[in-house]
Amino acid sequence: MSVNSSPRLRSRGGFTLIELLVVIAIIAILIALLVPAVQKVREAANRMSCTNNLKQFGLALHNYADTHKAFPPGSGGAASNSYRLSAHVFLLPYIEGDNLGKLILNSFPVTYGTVTYTQTPQPWDANYVPWSYKYQMSIMHCPSDTPQYDNRGGLTEMIASTNYMTCRGDLVTGTGDGNAAPMKRAMFHNTPRSNPQSSWGVRHSDIVDGLSNTIAMSERVFRIGPRAVLGNIVDNEGAELATNPSICLATFSGGEYLPSVKLDTYFGGVRFNDGMCQFTGFNTILPPNSPSCMEMGSNTDGIFSAQSRHSGGVNALFADGSVHFITNGIDAGNSGAPEPKTGGPSPYGVWGALGSINGGEAKSWTD
Repeated sequence: MSVNSSPRLRSRGGFTLIELLVVIAIIAILIALLVPAVQKVREAANRMSCTNNLKQFGLALHNYADTHKAFPPGSGGAASNSYRLSAHVFLLPYIEGDNLGKLILNSFPVTYGTVTYTQTPQPWDANYVPWSYKYQMSIMHCPSDTPQYDNRGGLTEMIASTNYMTCRGDLVTGTGDGNAAPMKRAMFHNTPRSNPQSSWGVRHSDIVDGLSNTIAMSERVFRIGPRAVLGNIVDNEGAELATNPSICLATFSGGEYLPSVKLDTYFGGVRFNDGMCQFTGFNTILPPNSPSCMEMGSNTDGIFSAQSRHSGGVNALFADGSVHFITNGIDAGNSGAPEPKTGGPSPYGVWGALGSINGGEAKSWTD
């Protein structure tokens, strides 16, 4: 009986070098195609979350107004805190921060360390524990940005921060903190466009231009790059921004401030509790994602542009509670025009008109 002499099957070895390189190249191409798509999906989710945060602020504003018959002040409080408590502090009970709000506004006397407080102190008092970032609320942050906190000068506690700013209108003058006329502390900075009888806040009826035509809040970002336009503020010594806001546009090139300009030590958003416009406000003078500049000789007034990490524009909460995306290319009128101190239509186009409450402009805009 003969033995089967068919040849033995030869087993195949591993991949050749060329085959392995081809596989690696294909994987690299797939990753290159996939990463931008993943980033776009992530940013879309972040932008949606940011929009939802603003919608929650919109509900809070209206709930506050229902209770107090006016919107909260942009900068208010008492002499003990230099009238510089932000709208965010007053809104705490309406954004699931009721316990923190009571702690800040009602729970006195209270002792932290060696200091006993009988009233809410200044917003920069880092010894006052309720200001601490340990109590940071997630609704205050847009997930597209990287949170930062005020820790200048080795503060005992870093102070909680926010990306969301209250609108101070289309003026440079009067955007700052208090010890001034109550009108200059209004959330919708209204002088000289109207004269609400409520000295601490604007009522629905004061917004003559209509709630759906008036911006209540928008975004600003935290400082990341040392001279980046986004997040930094120019100390605009020697320039009168109130008479010619376009001066601020000459301070940067290619997304960064020029080496010749001096940057201020204030950064947007790093104190959620401070009603000074540098920290919790913006105005509708230069279009979204423009630079920000302090007024000459002032540590309060200036141009504080809405800014975001979203591509092409910023989210904006309107006074009716709706949220819309405002593009960088929105009509911003004549940036070289002086601020409208005597009232009337805003010289800063549709963007300026959206910041005023009684300008009488025709406000045509789209998402």
